Amino acid sequence: MKHGSVIKERILEAGVKAWVIDPTSVTAANIARILGMPAHGNVLYHFPNGSLRDAIAEYAVRNKHKQLVPILIASRHPSVAKLTPSERDHFLRALSR
Repeated sequence: MKHGSVIKERILEAGVKAWVIDPTSVTAANIARILGMPAHGNVLYHFPNGSLRDAIAEYAVRNKHKQLVPILIASRHPSVAKLTPSERDHFLRALSR
C-alpha cells in the first residue's frame, strides 16, 4: 500500500470510530487531532469538497462495520441504499445481541 493510501485508511478508520461515539465529531479538524496530525488540511487533502462524511459512511458499509452501519440505516444515509432488506435486518439484529 502506498503512503497516501495508508493515511487515507487511517482517516477513514478514525472517522468511523468518531462517528459511533458522536456524529457531530466527524470533522476534518477533529480527525486530524485524533490522528495527531499537525493540521486538518492533511485530512482535507485526501477528502476535498466536503466528501469526508460520505467517504466514511461508504467505508463503513463496504467493511460491514457492525456499530456504524445500523446508525446509517436508521438515519437513511445514502451509503446504505444498496443494502438488501436481509442485509439491513442482519445489521439491526446484531444490535440486540
